[in-house]
Amino acid sequence: MPVSFFLRGTIAAMNHGVTLQRAAALMRSGRLAEGDALCRDVLRVVPGHPGALHLLGLAARDAGKPDEAEAFF
Repeated sequence: MPVSFFLRGTIAAMNHGVTLQRAAALMRSGRLAEGDALCRDVLRVVPGHPGALHLLGLAARDAGKPDEAEAFF
């Protein structure tokens, strides 16, 4: 089950920095979908969060999707 499944509903009470650190760690370990989901969870609570957008942009760039990456930066 994805990590984000357990965080839905409680992310508003969490520190977004901790959530994004977890997302970055997941992405570095190759668990891109789970890291992506955490970033999008943060964006649902804080639209336009720069850290979440940055991580999504880096992940899209690394996945060879430059047009998608550009939209996040």
